[in-house]
Amino acid sequence: MKISVFGLGYVGMVNIACLSKVGHQVYGCDVKQHKVDLINQGKSTVFEPGVSEMMEEAHEKELVKASSDAELCVANSDIALLCVGTPSDVEGNVNLSYILNVTRDIIKALKKLDKPFTIVYRSTIPPGTIDNQILPVISPYFESLSHKPKIVFLPEFLREGNAVKDFFECARIVVGVDENENAKDQLTELFSFNQNIPIHFTNYRTAEFVKYVDNAYHATKVSFANEIYSIGSSMDVDIVTANKLFLSDDILNISTKYLIPGMPFGGSCLPKDTRALIHMGIKNEVDTPFIRGIFESNNAHKQRIVEKVLKFEKDKIFLYGITFKQDTDDIRESPFIFLLESLIAKGKQVRVFDDRLNLTSLRIEFPHLVQYIHDDLNELVKWSDLIILNNKNYENVLAALDSSKSVLNCLNNNDISTNNIIIENLY
Repeated sequence: MKISVFGLGYVGMVNIACLSKVGHQVYGCDVKQHKVDLINQGKSTVFEPGVSEMMEEAHEKELVKASSDAELCVANSDIALLCVGTPSDVEGNVNLSYILNVTRDIIKALKKLDKPFTIVYRSTIPPGTIDNQILPVISPYFESLSHKPKIVFLPEFLREGNAVKDFFECARIVVGVDENENAKDQLTELFSFNQNIPIHFTNYRTAEFVKYVDNAYHATKVSFANEIYSIGSSMDVDIVTANKLFLSDDILNISTKYLIPGMPFGGSCLPKDTRALIHMGIKNEVDTPFIRGIFESNNAHKQRIVEKVLKFEKDKIFLYGITFKQDTDDIRESPFIFLLESLIAKGKQVRVFDDRLNLTSLRIEFPHLVQYIHDDLNELVKWSDLIILNNKNYENVLAALDSSKSVLNCLNNNDISTNNIIIENLY
């Protein structure tokens, strides 16, 4: 395959080296002439283990060339990978000027060449960038082209210092395409060097967002580890052993558990122990902004749920379940208790049914809420305008619904459906 790579920095350089390694003919393009010269000498523009050796080999086989002429690079390729920078400004906004300028250069070249072509964006860009920024730049030229270029978003997940292995042995490849998936075969061929890597095709926005999810989570893990073990160190804990014990649990700790978007956390353990950690930090003079922020984030999410319910603009609301999670009778710091109290404060008529509820505990901890508990499930379904599902035994509820009802599903289960009722999920 003939490939051009725009942007000869870290990401572009790794792509050039690795693609040439599997036999592709690659043309690099950059406005900085000194980078172009390095490529043409068979040298790397960055230090990354394994890249220099692959560039020397590619140079000997005449698989890699470079130029500052965008039209020349487009003319010598069938697919372009855009790996230019998308830096942040002082306010954190993403600067898209480089990527938009390169897009214009490619389109201008295609106006002259008018040939089948695929433009693949590898630079990290916010969700909606292709739909709202890039396609409006490209679309005006479509009518003058015999061949409409295929547009793809292909996020990179390369770690500096480990990029070559990440390229050839990554966990998955994510490809954002339009609804016709008209570049699917071409991208599958591009990554055919390792049949063990799954390729996931999705829409542009989802592919654009996944890179931010990954990086935010990695940043979260680093911050969490540094902060939590700083507390332990201040209390003479054996940090190395504590960390090994934490990492040894791959059922809950190092797993997909707790990583599915849904309701805020509650119950007896997470709130209590997080508060204790904050107190330990204060007592031992260890600042814990990350852990303090956990409560701020959770409280903000509680309020988002309230706002979501209020947007239904329904007055008769049936809460089907108020325990903090499934298969328990625990209501301690339940987000549904917060929701119930918030809706009451807003003047809504609210009724509750929960066959898991320990009514004695409710009388002790929340005596003012006992009056909202009812025991006739069918009657509550008939009475309500909006039903909020927090009980996995929902079949009888769905069976009794009619088209006048609205349903909000809070079960982390997006597969619930009925024939005549629209069920809205939290996400």
